[in-house]
Formats: sequence, C-alpha cells, structure tokens
Amino acid sequence: MKCAKTNLYGVLGPGLAYGHEFHSFCLIVRPLKQPESVESLMFALQKGLCQVLELDTSDIGVSRRWLNKRTAENAGIEIVLYDRTPGGAGFVEEGMNRWDEVVAAARSLCETSTTHQCDAACYDCLKDFGNQQHHDALDRNTVLRFLK
Repeated sequence: MKCAKTNLYGVLGPGLAYGHEFHSFCLIVRPLKQPESVESLMFALQKGLCQVLELDTSDIGVSRRWLNKRTAENAGIEIVLYDRTPGGAGFVEEGMNRWDEVVAAARSLCETSTTHQCDAACYDCLKDFGNQQHHDALDRNTVLRFLK
C-alpha cells in the first residue's frame, strides 16, 4: 500500500505502509495518573501476569498507546496486554479476573530481596530478551512508587 503522509521523522513523501490484522484478546490498563516510566510499568505488569498464570513472557504481548499528545501535561496512556496467540487463548481475560494477584506479582518482582538487589533493572526483575530496546528506560523503583 502506498502512502503520501509524513513518516515518524516528519518527512513528507511517498512511502510504503504495511498492516496486519491480528484478532486476539486484549486487556487495556488505563492508569489514573501518569507513571514515571511507562515502559517499566508495562513490563512489570506483563511479567506479573505471566507469573500469576505460569506463562512465558512470549505468550503475552504488551504495548502502550497515548490517549492524546505526548507532550501535553495531561497526556494519558493506556497499557495494552494481549494474547499473542492468533484468535486469543483467553490468558489476559483470566488475568483481568485475577488482577489483584497480577499487581501483587508485579510489585513483588520489583522489590529488593536477599537474592535481588539491582539498582534499576536486571534480568531477575524487568529485563528480558524481548524488551531489550527498552533496557535503558527500565527502573523497578518507579514501579514500586507507582504501585504503593
């Protein structure tokens, strides 16, 4: 499909745009206040959900979307957790029904213990192979402050 709109860098011109339709179950989390680190919160919730349901993080996808302009003081955010299985497996629906456990697991992943004492994030808490492009932005302390 050809398009003639600006790209992410503001450059106007013809280009290619690709899309893929993927039907699945989604759980949309809309925090009432803006988290310090959206990336940290979304990956903590993903890992918390996977821990509660005894899943691998590759089974649950996570993304975010802005509700209005990111630069606005009142910029809202939605965190979208979704089943990566085409057609959905119902994992996020079960996670919604066990939401208190998911939040508790996310908080627990970020707490300091005798075996886990990183400064910001490590592979024992928020980091994994699938989110390596966000590693510099991850900070478990922001999750703990948000979920207190």
